[in-house]
Amino acid sequence: MTGKPYANIVVGTDFSPTAWEALRSGLALARSLGSTLHLVHVDPKLKPTLPLSPDNRRTVQELQRRQRRESRERLAGLVPKSATPPVRTRLLVGSDPSAALLKYVERSGADLLVLGRRGRSPLGEMLIGSTADRCLRRARIAVLLIPALDRR
Repeated sequence: MTGKPYANIVVGTDFSPTAWEALRSGLALARSLGSTLHLVHVDPKLKPTLPLSPDNRRTVQELQRRQRRESRERLAGLVPKSATPPVRTRLLVGSDPSAALLKYVERSGADLLVLGRRGRSPLGEMLIGSTADRCLRRARIAVLLIPALDRR
């Protein structure tokens, strides 16, 4: 970390409208503070529960490659090349998005994580939780949660 507050900001995205608002907030904050901004998405790691035939394994691998290619394109399309400050995009793969995001936060030396928080029913929150909630509970740095659009 450097001497200035929030010098290295990570914004996590799942490409939802709330994640878009988190990116807008992160960009505005990074611009005003002269910070570095990282835009990160976590693609799910597919783990078949049954043994696969060689043909099915190739099909799953091709689906994963296609998903990652589409995610890279979507990440690149979120931020104009002339964005100020420049935005570093990163595609991660993991079975637990919150764990993958927090690992990236630690490796990148980030001092702020910005996430959108989707609206979910109280029962859904209790049973499932959310990536944002898990990051908030486990992060060792400041976390800025942007509420769901319908909860503002």
